[in-house]
Amino acid sequence: MAKQKWPGWLTRHRFTERAYRPYVIAIGQLALAWSDLHERLATMFWIFTGGGFTDRPTAMWNSSNFDRPRRAMLQAVVSTIPQSEQDKFPKLIEDMNWVSKRQRNWKMPEMTQYMHHFIYLGRPMR
Repeated sequence: MAKQKWPGWLTRHRFTERAYRPYVIAIGQLALAWSDLHERLATMFWIFTGGGFTDRPTAMWNSSNFDRPRRAMLQAVVSTIPQSEQDKFPKLIEDMNWVSKRQRNWKMPEMTQYMHHFIYLGRPMR
């Protein structure tokens, strides 16, 4: 029996063609960078919750399956850091406020919107 040929409009791309390579690479790099950002935020969370044993801070961080509540937990921890500790990291509060501001001003944080546009739509926001 001959293999059935589907109409062109029903054919699905596998995205392995040469034309898709730059997009596939860019989307993959963005996804990896996004994951790396949240790994670094997790490390900050661990440091500012006292470090030491890794199981407690890691369990707290992993209690949420979503990035937004994790960033909110980190912001809450950073907001309780005493001045003596803040002096060791002079830009910490400013940088965390930058992340927090982007989180509060959008239903979906600005950075997350960009990430979702690239990964799921394959194009930047307009």
